[in-house]
Amino acid sequence: MPLLADSAGVPHLLRLAMEAAMVGCRQITVIWQSESPPPDIAAVAQRPVLKSRATLTLSTSAPGADAIDDRDPVLVIRADRLFHRDVPRGAVNAWRASERAEIGKVDGDDFDAALVMSASDARGLVASATRSGGWGQALSDAHVRGAIATAPVPYLGFSAPVRSHAESRRLERTLVWSLRKSADGLAAKAVNRHISLPISFLIRRTGIIPNHITIMAFISALIGGVVMGTGDGYWVGVLGMALVEWGSIIDGCDGEIARLKYQFSQLGQWMDTLADDFANVAYISGITLYLNRAGVTWAAPLGITALACFAA
Repeated sequence: MPLLADSAGVPHLLRLAMEAAMVGCRQITVIWQSESPPPDIAAVAQRPVLKSRATLTLSTSAPGADAIDDRDPVLVIRADRLFHRDVPRGAVNAWRASERAEIGKVDGDDFDAALVMSASDARGLVASATRSGGWGQALSDAHVRGAIATAPVPYLGFSAPVRSHAESRRLERTLVWSLRKSADGLAAKAVNRHISLPISFLIRRTGIIPNHITIMAFISALIGGVVMGTGDGYWVGVLGMALVEWGSIIDGCDGEIARLKYQFSQLGQWMDTLADDFANVAYISGITLYLNRAGVTWAAPLGITALACFAA
């Protein structure tokens, strides 16, 4: 897959570099081993989200011992792979947990996209990569020697080669679906993610950013609360709760797009937190007023108590 090709809304190289940066890599070097001219990676290297975390450079050979000590651990990522965001972290954890292993990786033959090893071993691996079967043979030899430490496959983990445009688009769908979290609640797993993930997939190449989605989710929940708080009748209640639920669904999209396209910011985190809080206040207030008007005597004290507990 070309380094600068679009990968679910961001350059493929940015995706690889950010995955390395997010597990602690501060110096990232692209090793270019091709007869064709190397690409201009300056635009990717200057992306603020990456530049604030790591330095990205390109070289035609692995850094020598003068640049990296032979014993220093190095994260090696294959550029022809697309993988789950936690695969590099798994490789790092496997390396750290082992005292004697030469290589740390996620368990399974398919998970060869990210490996942690000493700088000297990394140089040997890079040198073997240009030979037929070199990468796979090096891992096979290490496995025979019992020199590989492994970490469990992450939740919804995957790692696969990208050899064509069709494969790239198929794996983009897998990448988006893997944005689910093991900590998702029952409603998110049963309903919300089944709607929010397709929406995130559809807007992955648009100019919509997470903060836009946060605002839309808050407005939807706020309107839902106002509709219930000021209206009467069964269908008013249905419409109000439908708007609140729609806000809850698209509220998942802001985090999905942030993880997919690395659009993180402290402003966005605060906006998401405050929008969720005020949305909760809006719909609890709306439900309380709606039920109170319908003659439910316990609604007002329960709603006031709930709001007080929430504020506390």
